[in-house]
Amino acid sequence: MWKFDGPDPGTWGRASVPVSGTLYDVCDSANGPVVVGTGGVVLGRAAEEWGVVVEDGPAARGQTLRTVDATNDGERVWFAGAGGALGSVDLATGERSDHSHPDGSENTLSALCIAGARGDEKLLVADGSGNLHAGGVEDDEVDWDDPTMPTGGTALAALAADGPLGFGVDGDGDVFRTTPDGWECIGIDDVDGSLTSVAARDDRLLVGGSGGRVYAHEDDWVPFGVGEATVRAVDHRGDELLAGGDSALLAVGRDGDWATVDPDGDAAIHGVALTDPAVAVGAGGLLLERTATGDAGR
Repeated sequence: MWKFDGPDPGTWGRASVPVSGTLYDVCDSANGPVVVGTGGVVLGRAAEEWGVVVEDGPAARGQTLRTVDATNDGERVWFAGAGGALGSVDLATGERSDHSHPDGSENTLSALCIAGARGDEKLLVADGSGNLHAGGVEDDEVDWDDPTMPTGGTALAALAADGPLGFGVDGDGDVFRTTPDGWECIGIDDVDGSLTSVAARDDRLLVGGSGGRVYAHEDDWVPFGVGEATVRAVDHRGDELLAGGDSALLAVGRDGDWATVDPDGDAAIHGVALTDPAVAVGAGGLLLERTATGDAGR
């Protein structure tokens, strides 16, 4: 029997954060990584220290934020979550804007992606009832299209944008891509379980799902197994892949091989990002930073 070592996942450690509630998602921005979580908190990182950017969500109602993304230039950060909460922070001015209840929806907004630069961004926002809300920013206001149901009613679990294209995944194991006329299903055949997460960059897709499965797509779908727990978040940058999920699953991939990280606990990981530094966030205020990259980051 052959056994080979995987890539060096680097050194990860728990960062000190000023909150104890669950952290759900993380993205990159012009100011570095941004994290959202319970009670509407938005955290930012400056000078190797984490602090509160927004304390209680876009409308100061303390609604939990589930998802976060930034404009292409990283100058504005958008976040969404419980009760239809949706808003943004302009990093240049510090101004917070409230755009909650798109199309009048008060459903939890579970997925969000942004395309375009600050002031000219396009938004895709999905709710728990299977509705997809698409809008464009003009004069700092969002002009919403009529909501659609690209999945036929199944809720989209995650959204991502790569240039002009939007992507979504759902609990039925399907991946969707925008077209000039709407959406089309592009896979994945023979998926045994649900899909929960998606990342898109440089014409490459990375999708995570149940049973510890990760799927990469360039010309075709390539499956990987990174454990047994459900993968809740994925990211990729260059040759490096990152996945996090239930039962403290955290794995780094490169060249088709994966190595797991021991986060010193069993907290579920809900969000990951290959920012500088790489970050993973989860239950109980868990925020892990990679303090050394190892060979996987070279």
